[in-house]
Amino acid sequence: MSLTLPANYSAALTTAFKENWLFQFYHGDESAFIGLAFADTTVSSIFYLGAILNQPRIRESIDLESSTAKSSNISLEVANVNFRNDDLSAEIFGTSRYFINHTVKVYSQLNDNATLSNCLQIYEGRLVATTHSDSRVRLEIVSHRPWDELEIPQSRTTTNNILIPVSYGDFTENSASTFASPIIASSLTSEAYRPVPFNKINDGKSLYVDGNTTASKGELAVHEKGADVFVPLENAEAATVNTDNTHHDQVEPFQKRAFIQRADTSEETANSNVTVTNIANAIDSNTSTYATFSSTQSNANNIDSVTYKFKVGSASGKSSNSFRFLGATASEPVNDSETDIDISSASNVTVYDIIKINTEQMRVTAIASNTLTVERGFAGTTAAEHDNDSIIEINDTINIVAIKYSITVTSIDGDLSKVRLIVQTDGNSYSESKTSTLGTTTRYFNLTSSTAEISLNVSFYADDNATTGSLDAVVNIYDVFVQTQRIAAQPATKLYVANDGLKESWSGGDAAITEVHEAHRDLLIRYAGVSTTTPTGWSDLDTARDGWDIRWWTLKTVSLRNVLEQMQYEGGFIFRFRPDFTTHYIHIPNSPTTTTSLDSNGATVTTFTLSQDDLQNVQISHTPLDNLMTTMVINYKKHPAESRYFSTQTSTLAAGTLPRTKWNIGAKENIQDVNLDMLVANVGSTDFTGARNSGFAEYYNQIVGDVKTQVSAAVVNPIFYGMEPGDFLEFTNMMVDPFGESWSGKQFIVTSLNRSMGMLNFTAREV
Repeated sequence: MSLTLPANYSAALTTAFKENWLFQFYHGDESAFIGLAFADTTVSSIFYLGAILNQPRIRESIDLESSTAKSSNISLEVANVNFRNDDLSAEIFGTSRYFINHTVKVYSQLNDNATLSNCLQIYEGRLVATTHSDSRVRLEIVSHRPWDELEIPQSRTTTNNILIPVSYGDFTENSASTFASPIIASSLTSEAYRPVPFNKINDGKSLYVDGNTTASKGELAVHEKGADVFVPLENAEAATVNTDNTHHDQVEPFQKRAFIQRADTSEETANSNVTVTNIANAIDSNTSTYATFSSTQSNANNIDSVTYKFKVGSASGKSSNSFRFLGATASEPVNDSETDIDISSASNVTVYDIIKINTEQMRVTAIASNTLTVERGFAGTTAAEHDNDSIIEINDTINIVAIKYSITVTSIDGDLSKVRLIVQTDGNSYSESKTSTLGTTTRYFNLTSSTAEISLNVSFYADDNATTGSLDAVVNIYDVFVQTQRIAAQPATKLYVANDGLKESWSGGDAAITEVHEAHRDLLIRYAGVSTTTPTGWSDLDTARDGWDIRWWTLKTVSLRNVLEQMQYEGGFIFRFRPDFTTHYIHIPNSPTTTTSLDSNGATVTTFTLSQDDLQNVQISHTPLDNLMTTMVINYKKHPAESRYFSTQTSTLAAGTLPRTKWNIGAKENIQDVNLDMLVANVGSTDFTGARNSGFAEYYNQIVGDVKTQVSAAVVNPIFYGMEPGDFLEFTNMMVDPFGESWSGKQFIVTSLNRSMGMLNFTAREV
């Protein structure tokens, strides 16, 4: 969309015209200004002193490759004339009206028009410095942007002065995983979490600074590094609590979590006359299917055995037998066989916890009020008697090996013939010897070290003392896994949450922000004070960027400008302020159309199809070969807990295809590594075959994937004076073809403008 030209201004451009520039220097509360110009003039009853000695240029450009915009600064040389009974230099700096760091607006006046609304605003900046001599004043005006010198986050908690995180996007939590019903690690598939810092313990809860409110997605999780999964904490609260100047996620200080790690590979290390079938069934997620070990033997003193090693590559953490005081004692004497134990308080106990009284460990299998049902003599300890008021301790960290199996003896001859099952890890072992059928059962034992391998040995044998013996038996292994349990000794400094990010701020603040461009607009409004008025180009961009999803957060201060520009790059759009300081979003549509210029009444003045007669000093060039990129290695979905990305995609043009062949590009040349910290969807295809706006890879491939024609020229036809960066052009009836190709079908986007008195120069790039 080009500049909307005032009707009188547009009419003046159709014939020879005289141009003057008006400079409004605001001061104080910016309700008033002084006016300077190239020539004395009065506009809307305001006198503009014609004291400006030089004729500056106003430059503005956009960079399609980085998706950034830039506008120039202005230096004015002004005669140090008498102004308000003193030198102009004294007015600018020596009074109480204070012009420094206040707004400067620049207007183009044609033919001495006396009404400001008939003038065209062409610039807005701020006065930042002034110097003078006896005869001249130098005024430095910068293109001010409201995000200059701003950082986010800006708010902190009241008590501990912790920065309140800023976050955007749709996050997804994993299903609950408890000691009683732990989730398999491979089912904890969501990586869509964000970090939140610990603040304090309040009302018996550990509080973590979220920054956003929720009633349903505030459950905290811990990152288990070994398995690389986010495990929800037991008894985490779904709703945030608003305290200490912001919203917090909350969980019990113990921060209990549990999950299951299944073996992911198996390896047969010994073999004999044992038949093994369906070994994969022992480590799948189906507790009804099984692996079978069978043997038939008829010789005394014979042993048939096989050993399988199951690799638990995702084992997490280091297990220990470290216990700490539970905050409870036994409420009754305990004999050496009792399995229901009354304690003073079971509020911090969960099914499958490991507790200890004196030297005996017990595994909790059920809880009813303050009565624990336990498995006595757990982990090889000895069941014993314990006195009333005996101190109860609880295990902080433990890995429990679980094996579900059955033994079926079809026939047996000889008293000492038997089946033996041995399960062993780095830290401990469990064994079972049977001479008769054993129904399906599950056995547990804990480890004293981390688990990397579970060794399973099945033996069918007759004892050396037997004179005869025969055995026909089957062992079915339904399940082998490690249940990892952890209890925090103290609150973690950082946990993770799947609560969604901030909501949009331009229409009531209720709509979720899920896409990159939405987050960009919200930051401008929320932190830079930009108007909520719908920007030029927003509607088209909003449609084109459907599904370009964001997940982003920051817990530390970062430059607002850098964040905005990163969003522009990852979202494939450019943001700029127009000369009247309204906002403008630019992107290249799948099928660009030539920009239409409108007058103040909305009537079409012209479309930007230029001919040789409209231009002078036409120069045709091409984009540098150094900028060409035909392969992108795109890293995306930033890890919330580690300095890496979950996903990597290589997008490349096939070998032998244009432009790799055309420009003699080697296989390892023109490769760009791209890290996307925000964009998590619509990354694009692996071969750039989608439409331009279908994904990140396609969008930028259309920009840097081939050498593009560029046109630079001066506009001599003033009807195009409303041109601005981001406008789309076509050319016709030109004196020369671009590198021998036809102008027909080629479309260009304006990438730079250089505006001076009575002159407009531009550069446009083929799209």
